[in-house]
Amino acid sequence: MNTLKQVLVRSICAGTLALAASSSALSQTYPEKPVRILVPFAAGGTVDIVARLLGERFRQTLGQTFIVENRVGASGNIGTAAAAKSPGDGYTLILGAANTHAINPSLFKNAGYHALDDFTPISLIALAPNVMAINPSVPANTVAEFIAYAKANPGKLNYGSIGSGSTLHMIAEMFKKVHGLFIVHIPYGGQGTLVQALASKDVHVVFNNISNVQALIKSNQLRGLAVTLPQRWPELPSVPTFAEAGVKGFEFSSWVALFGPAKMPPQVVEILSRETVNALKVPEIRTRIASLGTVIVGSSAAELAKFQADEVARWANVVKVSGATVD
Repeated sequence: MNTLKQVLVRSICAGTLALAASSSALSQTYPEKPVRILVPFAAGGTVDIVARLLGERFRQTLGQTFIVENRVGASGNIGTAAAAKSPGDGYTLILGAANTHAINPSLFKNAGYHALDDFTPISLIALAPNVMAINPSVPANTVAEFIAYAKANPGKLNYGSIGSGSTLHMIAEMFKKVHGLFIVHIPYGGQGTLVQALASKDVHVVFNNISNVQALIKSNQLRGLAVTLPQRWPELPSVPTFAEAGVKGFEFSSWVALFGPAKMPPQVVEILSRETVNALKVPEIRTRIASLGTVIVGSSAAELAKFQADEVARWANVVKVSGATVD
């Protein structure tokens, strides 16, 4: 028995040492070839800009090319499903967002992937809060006045989004449900066309990311009614929070996070998480991402895993309560 026990101990120790050696070698060699960063949205948006900033920084610090590839379609599902089906070897990554990695699997009957099971969390990069903004042609200066006008004119108002499943879509549907409003949804292909439609009176209201409409609110081309934050946004000090406007518990944010396919080597996850956090400390990168109207985070992989699980549960409830459907 003692001999058998000694053999087992030696075998386990040898295996542990081999694994440690393998892990150490992997940490020293990754990445050995170019890495692909999938972006499931069009070029020029917040997620795309963040991906390119990180890709360039990773090239500098890790010594390999990080290629940003935009895989657009189906409210982000096409690119996200492609990432989910890729090998978990660290050579395909994805910049995900609230809709792709929290909302879509509850909203779509078949998104093509599982938000939690098919991905490896790496780092939560930033939060992007929203603002309720209306065209000044709508006779309302407050959230309460908007609700009253919408109730008195059912079906006459519309709201815009960048597609079904986006946080813009879901927040608006929740707002409608809570207040019993009939407001028509008009999805657009991107922020450029959406903001243009809002400024030209084709769209009456949006629940957009602050960065996309902040300049128009400051120039009085749009009217900001409330922000989805626990406190006012520093750049829009005259715009109240929803709580201040009388709507409690209406705090939502879009977000950007780095993921890989499921079952990535822990050593690779550690490298990428560390490099992401370090990149977000670089003044030029930090300033650029903050200019997009975001709150920079830079979390550990474990922190992102918990955050994402909470978000999946939260948005599933929003989808259920709001009754939102895919157009």
